[in-house]
Order: sequence, then structure tokens, then C-alpha cells
Amino acid sequence: MSFPAPDSTLFPEGSFGDFAGLVGFEHLWNRGTLTTRERRMIILTVLACFGRDDITQMHMGSAIDLGDLNAEDLNEMAVTIGAYAGLPRGVAFNGLAQRLIADRQGDTDE
Repeated sequence: MSFPAPDSTLFPEGSFGDFAGLVGFEHLWNRGTLTTRERRMIILTVLACFGRDDITQMHMGSAIDLGDLNAEDLNEMAVTIGAYAGLPRGVAFNGLAQRLIADRQGDTDE
């Protein structure tokens, strides 16, 4: 799956938004060596280790919505993060994942 860069009219040339769109989408996500799934797992792990729960939740939601990761994957990531980055980081990651999965299941129950 390739990720298009955001619409170039959204951010002025040279702005942070322009930079983030080019680096984060056009360049990083479209490199061919890692799969989208592998890249998502790396990004989620780094964000979890830095305690960036706000951004972790956004990436986690995207991974679930696009089918790159599922509840079992996120659970296994929480276990691994807890073992290697510390139990508090694993607990936080797991909490985000459980809330996200519950929200997604609630959306399909309606």
C-alpha cells in the first residue's frame, strides 16, 4: 500500500506541515524495504516507548481501520513492549489498544 502525500495546498511550501507531509507520507511510507505492517509496528513501538499516547492512539486507529494490525497483534505488541520497555509502557499501550478495540466493536454493534 502506498500513502499519498497530503494535498500540497493544505500547507504553505516550506512550512512544518509541508515538511511533515513530504517526510512522513511521500518519503517514509512509500519506501519499499519494509511492509506497511512492519513500519506500523516500529512506529507504534517507538511512540509507546516515548510515552506519546496521543499520537500512538492515532496510529493505532489507522492500523486497525486499514487492516494492517488487529487486536491480537496489538496485544502481543503490549506484551513485548512491557517486557523490553517496562511494564508501565506496556500497560499504557495495552490500555490504548483495549479502548480502541472496544470503541471499534461498539461502532459495529449499532
